[in-house]
Amino acid sequence: MDALELVRKGDPIEISDTYEGRRYNWIVYPFLFHVQTKELVHIDWEHEEYRWVYPSEVRKLETVPGLDEVITQLLGTMDIL
Repeated sequence: MDALELVRKGDPIEISDTYEGRRYNWIVYPFLFHVQTKELVHIDWEHEEYRWVYPSEVRKLETVPGLDEVITQLLGTMDIL
């Protein structure tokens, strides 16, 4: 197995969001990867931190709009573990 493996590609999802009084529309292209090591994850200027969580924990976190829909599409459920 390579260090990075594509597990599943989801269907594009349209997301609408309002931020500071402006409406934004996004198209999210979901992908699920398996990584052998966390050293493969690099964040850029848009992020402050990252951490590994169980899908069931996502609802408790402040995340981007529609992340629960993306997870459900890729995993079939958010109630894993």
